[in-house]
Amino acid sequence: MKDVIQPSGQGESNTLQEQALQQLASELRRPPQSLSAFSHLSTEQLTWLSTQVAKVCAHEDEKLNKALHQAIPWLLRPFLLRRFVKSPASRRSS
Repeated sequence: MKDVIQPSGQGESNTLQEQALQQLASELRRPPQSLSAFSHLSTEQLTWLSTQVAKVCAHEDEKLNKALHQAIPWLLRPFLLRRFVKSPASRRSS
């Protein structure tokens, strides 16, 4: 295999782009190979897309928690919600 000489800084930007693509894949819970269509995007575009995905996920979590809260009878809420609904901080760590 031939060594390819890249202009200064281009290798670093490819690494940053790969890291941003891997971060997006982990947020979407998909293998990085499945996001190969996004490989042409710049690092800034991938970062923006990752931010938008995080916002949408947070919004969907809020909607789901609200619907769950409304569906459970009020007497059972403290017991069930404490057990099944995680706080956003504990979700990030898992």
